[in-house]
Amino acid sequence: GYQKHINSCSAMFDRMDLKGGRMKTIDSPKRSSTIRGASSAKSKGRGKVVTSPRQREEGKFFGERLKPIDHVKPLTWREQKILMEEVIDFQSEKSIKLHYLLPKEWFRKWNKHLERECRGKLSSIDWKSVLQHCPEPTSSNRDLLEQLTLRVPEEIWDTLIQQFGSDGISIYSKGSKSRYQFVSKDNCSSTGTSTTASSGDSLVSRHQDLKHDSSVSEEGDDEPEERELSASLKPMKNEKIFAKARGLINISNYCYMNATLQCLASFRGFLEYFLKGKFSTHSSSRMAVSQAFFYALHGMFKESPKAVAVAEDLQRCVARRFRPHEQYDAHEFVRYMLSKMQDELNTVSRRDRLKYRDNMTQEEAWEVYTHNNNSKVDDLFAGQLRSSVVCSRCHHVSNTYDPFLDISISLPPRCRDINHGLEDMFAGEKISKSSGYRCEKCKMVVTVQKKFSISKFPRYLVVQFKRFKTQPILQKITSHISYPVKNFDLSNYASDSDVDCTYSLVGVICHRGSLEGGHYVSYGKRGRDWYHFNDSFFSKVEPSDLVHKDAYM
Repeated sequence: GYQKHINSCSAMFDRMDLKGGRMKTIDSPKRSSTIRGASSAKSKGRGKVVTSPRQREEGKFFGERLKPIDHVKPLTWREQKILMEEVIDFQSEKSIKLHYLLPKEWFRKWNKHLERECRGKLSSIDWKSVLQHCPEPTSSNRDLLEQLTLRVPEEIWDTLIQQFGSDGISIYSKGSKSRYQFVSKDNCSSTGTSTTASSGDSLVSRHQDLKHDSSVSEEGDDEPEERELSASLKPMKNEKIFAKARGLINISNYCYMNATLQCLASFRGFLEYFLKGKFSTHSSSRMAVSQAFFYALHGMFKESPKAVAVAEDLQRCVARRFRPHEQYDAHEFVRYMLSKMQDELNTVSRRDRLKYRDNMTQEEAWEVYTHNNNSKVDDLFAGQLRSSVVCSRCHHVSNTYDPFLDISISLPPRCRDINHGLEDMFAGEKISKSSGYRCEKCKMVVTVQKKFSISKFPRYLVVQFKRFKTQPILQKITSHISYPVKNFDLSNYASDSDVDCTYSLVGVICHRGSLEGGHYVSYGKRGRDWYHFNDSFFSKVEPSDLVHKDAYM
């Protein structure tokens, strides 16, 4: 279906007149839209765009600084949004003959302009953000290039060049195995590194070598490479690797994902499981989220000169649930990730699972849960709540047990400390006869006293502050909630008094903004040092900076 759409676009550009008029509706399997453009022949504007196949093979397209064509009518807001969606959809294509690379940093600026977040004219396609981390973008740096760029089909690339221009740098691949070729006008002033072809490796010869390469068929019908554990994905044994901090690129409102990943990377138990060889990848789609998280962690901690990474596999894996360019709740994403990996990593089949019985003790209830849920997520994050109901007539106590991966605490009025929220959550609650509760011992409808406590503490306790209220009005609670960094004693909320339940802070996720929109940042630990992570930017902080007024998790 996508190839049919590409052929339709190619025919449209061939029919377009030199003055650049409005074309009629394109017959697309996905949508009908209106596109404006210019001829693929030479134009009389300030810049020159060569799009004929023969001239492209000769390399004339890549060596010049390209400016937007004056007489081409600019695309409307809706037409640009359609192009942007086409670029996003193109990322999931596997068998591709020819495509170009578009810097993700410029794509982010383009998105901000369309969302009315930036004023002024959008600059031409700029490669400085890519060249800062990858001075020589060639096939040898394929993994790094794919983290910093997006794949763009030929027709959309031509349209972007005609509309916005370029700084004279282009990177393209012919064939599905992504053998990238890089060409520029002269030396790159942003990095001071010469990227032009030498006399023995001319522009034409580089194109011809790609065309006649025996490993890439000219028809482009070769199968895409399956991702396997390469040398760069081998288990990490060096402890110093885990002490390195690295930012995460954000181009599509993925701040909630980046903040979550930086916090999850602070859990030493998770790192040892995924990066020290204990986690094994599978080809089954049942392990999709766990594999994507595995690749994201490798991108964050692998040996690399660049200071930023991108969780592209994870973004693509959860795209149906967490769509690009839309804002989501970080707590929702944390629960989604832990729940998915809990199911994927569980080694117990459904037929071997035990059933809960009535009147079980807390040890028996926990034994049933651990038997049915044998995964690393349960080992690290699973705990157990006890709900005790006391009859006011015969004083019979009825206990029920429920597992949890995180707890959410309400913030009562004038709440200034995390213990105030916990006391409100674990305080007793009186339930009147009107609720219809019937005591299982005396068989009477009675008033009862209900109270929660923690019967099993997890290794890592995830706590969320309920800052967003919907009743009686929509509002965000902006109170500064303090919490200890070390020696956080939770014995007052335990079912048994002889349980060790002292915690130290591992990570913090903060939300800045309001209900209508905002931004997520995080604090995480790398080695013995604390860092503040704001997407691709990170900086070392002191423990005194961790108690933040915007703390959310």
